[in-house]
Amino acid sequence: MSVPIPDRLSAALAEHYRIERELGRGGMATVYLAHDLRHARDVAIKVLRPEYAAALSDGRFIREIGITARLNHPHILALLDSGASPDGEFLYYVMPLATGESLRDRLDRDGALPIRDALRLGIEVTEALAHAHGHGVVHRDVKPENVLLSGGHAIVADFGIAKAVGEARETVALTTEGTSLGTPVYMAPEQATGDGEVDHRADLYALGVMLHEMLAGARPFDGNWQQVMAAKMMGEVPSLAAQCPEAPPALVRLVARCMSPAPHERPESAAALLAELRGIADSVAAGPRGVSRRSTAIFGAVATVVVAVVIFAFVRDRRVRWVHETAIPTVERLTEADELDSAFALVQLAAARAPDDPALEPLWSKVSRTQAFLSEPSGALVTRAAIDDTTRWIRIGTTPTEPVRIPTNAWYYRYSKPGYRAVTVMGARLGGSYVPIPSPVALRPVTDPDAAMVQLGGGKLVATLYGLSSTDTLELSDFLMDKLEITNRQYKEFVDAGGYTARRWWDSTIVRDGRPLTWSAAMAAFTDRTGRPGPSTWEGGAPPAESADLPVGGVSWYEARAYARFAGKELPTVLEWNEAAIPAAARWVVPHGRYESAGPVRGGDVQTVGPRGVYDLAGNVREWTVNAREPGSRYILGGGWSDPQYLFSDIYAQPELDRSAINGIRLVRRLGPGRDLVRASAPIPRFVRDPRTLRPVDDRTFRGFLALYDY
Repeated sequence: MSVPIPDRLSAALAEHYRIERELGRGGMATVYLAHDLRHARDVAIKVLRPEYAAALSDGRFIREIGITARLNHPHILALLDSGASPDGEFLYYVMPLATGESLRDRLDRDGALPIRDALRLGIEVTEALAHAHGHGVVHRDVKPENVLLSGGHAIVADFGIAKAVGEARETVALTTEGTSLGTPVYMAPEQATGDGEVDHRADLYALGVMLHEMLAGARPFDGNWQQVMAAKMMGEVPSLAAQCPEAPPALVRLVARCMSPAPHERPESAAALLAELRGIADSVAAGPRGVSRRSTAIFGAVATVVVAVVIFAFVRDRRVRWVHETAIPTVERLTEADELDSAFALVQLAAARAPDDPALEPLWSKVSRTQAFLSEPSGALVTRAAIDDTTRWIRIGTTPTEPVRIPTNAWYYRYSKPGYRAVTVMGARLGGSYVPIPSPVALRPVTDPDAAMVQLGGGKLVATLYGLSSTDTLELSDFLMDKLEITNRQYKEFVDAGGYTARRWWDSTIVRDGRPLTWSAAMAAFTDRTGRPGPSTWEGGAPPAESADLPVGGVSWYEARAYARFAGKELPTVLEWNEAAIPAAARWVVPHGRYESAGPVRGGDVQTVGPRGVYDLAGNVREWTVNAREPGSRYILGGGWSDPQYLFSDIYAQPELDRSAINGIRLVRRLGPGRDLVRASAPIPRFVRDPRTLRPVDDRTFRGFLALYDY
């Protein structure tokens, strides 16, 4: 006989919480009253419904709902804890036990609210949304059930939960009210149908529906899912003026704008909506009742002026003091500690509170830069994510954008457009300069044979890798580079096509110890562990099990060259590889690279992307280039999974016949001849100087110096 869920839950969480009783059930979770044993307090624990828990990994759930922990606002219900039961059966999150009823309870009991109460609650909910949106967090499920009334004031609950179960909804495929992601009446059309981008304006739509219900005493839409959606898409909203004749015309118009089926017709932001609601609330508060019309007009005019002057002076003084006494010193401390993400967010908040304060301008120059985002073709959505948190992407705009402020430290920027491969690049501050984001970013149609390649600019290129002369400027054409390293799966196509028997792919004389090898002797050297043609890491003419999508390793320079010809591409020059990697970005790229490890990993993790949109240049496998260092050796760059980190920024050569497991391939396709391509492909003698004396040094001395540094 199965144990009731509360008992199983009690047993799973007994170490930290004592489950008392069930408080209620919703579309996505069941709420329990519990006692926090560690802190001796009562709390509310929400436990996801079993079908959602089964479809959602505990890691993703905890990561997504963790966004709530970053929100600190008096009108947002705090997140105290979250996690999964030891057996993975329960996914839960813990909140303070809110006393009082929900807005749904009050609406069901009282119906329409007085206009002043509706405005006050609407303002408080909007303040919560403005704070969350400012941190890149969209609620996605704003409704009266998620607005708690504590002491008569609104507290918005469940930030993060809607996004946390987003993927689970797709798996469970629930489509009826009460079990959908968000309640249909309050969902924006683009959210309900999945046909458009869902951003902060979906929350403004839901707030408009909620304001309509608070003022009219009834929901603006009724019927089943299809009927509600049809009314939303057609913009068939019942007249609030007819249902609430005493509502100010400005409020009627504002609610209608919030509920527009077109997102761009809604208020621009929660902050903009908040300003309008406050203005309407001020006008409502300024009109006294129970006096003559003439007296009302006179008294109202005087009261409005007096109240406005007093409030304006008080608020302005308080905000200015906060900016100067709290914000500016904190920003300066954060900047000195190189915590520019937090500093940037605080300057944004200060600018919102005191937009004309001249003391903020020097802060902006310390923590931000201005950039217009362009793409070819235009119309791409641009979002950004922090280097250490790629779970949260913040909307910037659609290309071409106006110049916008962005943080000067490293961030990832993603360009996406329907029908095109998304492109992600890293923008980073390097010392006193900033690696510019390519402008415009080239997008390639998904149907393009080279859609898996990244377009890089040529022009006059200068080498910056250690060991290269930085005085030579060579002019090369624009080129495409593989976004990822060549995989075992791709290389097997070459092997299966007779790559080791067709001489047409092998255009170079194969040399060992200065002597040419015969064809048969050369091919006998290019075998796997079982003597079959293939990389040295393979067995029986195939890669190890479950490694098809790992980068191919164990290939010589000659094999890499032959594969390039088979693929219709080329090995990159050292200068082209340098341009893709931007060695000066080592501070940001190398920590996410694959070095000093037990083996390679599948490529493409967003945190391994560099400033030019190419992934995994730091570690994983070394990548052969076309350039020789001296007869019999070629440069192979980036380092591999068993190499030290400094090899990302160092030029390194190996014998052409070397088949170490960490030797891999990445290819380019040039879009023109390039005036200096012959020079860029020529042998490159190593040119190094001791940074302390600027005198030439030998490799051993130079390598010892580099070993002192850890990127």
